[in-house]
Amino acid sequence: PQTSCGPGAQPETDIQGRVSMADRQSGRSAEGYWCNLNVIGRQGSEASIMMTWYKNCAYYSGANGTYVVDVSDPTNPVLTDTVTSLAMMDPWESLKASQSRGLLAAVFSVDAPGIFDIYDVSKDCAHPVVQSLKPILNIGHEGGWSPDGNTYWANAWFIPILTAIDVTDPTQPRAIK
Repeated sequence: PQTSCGPGAQPETDIQGRVSMADRQSGRSAEGYWCNLNVIGRQGSEASIMMTWYKNCAYYSGANGTYVVDVSDPTNPVLTDTVTSLAMMDPWESLKASQSRGLLAAVFSVDAPGIFDIYDVSKDCAHPVVQSLKPILNIGHEGGWSPDGNTYWANAWFIPILTAIDVTDPTQPRAIK
């Protein structure tokens, strides 16, 4: 059932998650949808398709790399860093933070081999520290962490391959055979 939206809401007009043809044709879909949400803070004016977080920091992809934002004060989020290693420049759907280990990772692959970038954010989430920027075969586009943070899973771009990457030692990640 539809929820009740408070004042100022712009709810979806179709089932949740589906944009109706009428909304696309009228241009309403370009205005966005929200229900029972209020903006309390804002940082920046652009973002791409990915956002992840660790503790009081948010990480999102943009035109100049992966932006690091300290949201300790949600009414005044502060840009603290921009990570510009190759995978962090355009992480697609691979930008993920391990909540259990405080590791931030992304993959990049236009041509094989793919590149796996991993950063430590456990001590200071506002300033990622590089652990490894390493080529690993058959990765690109998407990825995600195992709950324990010891394995990062990445898929290949155009072929049906899923690669498990052992990050027990984040300075020496390796594909598990």
